[in-house]
Amino acid sequence: FLIVCQQNGQYLLICEDITYKELANDDWGRPNSNLTDLIEFLLDATFAVDANRRVIAWNQAIEELTGIKREEIIGRGDQIYSLPLYGVKSPILIDLVFDPDPDGKIKSRYDYVNQNGSSFYAEGTISLPNGRMIDLLGVASPFYDEKGKLAGAIESVRDISDWKRAERDLRASEARFHSLYNNMLEGVALHELIYDDTNHVVDYRIVDVNPKFESILGIKRDKIIGKLGTEAY
Repeated sequence: FLIVCQQNGQYLLICEDITYKELANDDWGRPNSNLTDLIEFLLDATFAVDANRRVIAWNQAIEELTGIKREEIIGRGDQIYSLPLYGVKSPILIDLVFDPDPDGKIKSRYDYVNQNGSSFYAEGTISLPNGRMIDLLGVASPFYDEKGKLAGAIESVRDISDWKRAERDLRASEARFHSLYNNMLEGVALHELIYDDTNHVVDYRIVDVNPKFESILGIKRDKIIGKLGTEAY
């Protein structure tokens, strides 16, 4: 699990199945490895590269996202994996596994980049070569051979456009509510009830008041917010 603090102050809980990482650490490079088979069945668009950053896995989900078939990209290097996603060959999230990004070029592609252990998490908006705009959540992690040497990296990309659209709609709805709340002709106060040990209401805390409430009672908002009713009046 990873908790990501976003720029808007909200928190995003990411739950990730790390089975493929364990398989990568244990089985990659051995005969009949099932790593590529497992990547193929992941629901998220996923690809993997070796230590030389040549593409070694490209699952069906990323084929559907980018329109690029695995036969067109497997075995190719020179950051070819960025081309179907960004339209140009350049470092992307998975490259942070190999390079520290001292000039910040990679991180500038995304709204934010967080590191948790050896894994990197990022969120951003990209325009696919087909012209489609998507909001994405990316996760990139290394895998190692049996000697503990870096053998490559895996990146998964999730289209979170629907989630981000719902988030934007919620913010717009909240903005409309606050506009109505602040412009009401009636004084309104929001209270939090305080209970005793027997579950009876014994007081209330003032959470918020609108401008009309201030005007009617002649009490400034910053003087009563957070106070108990028995203290404020």
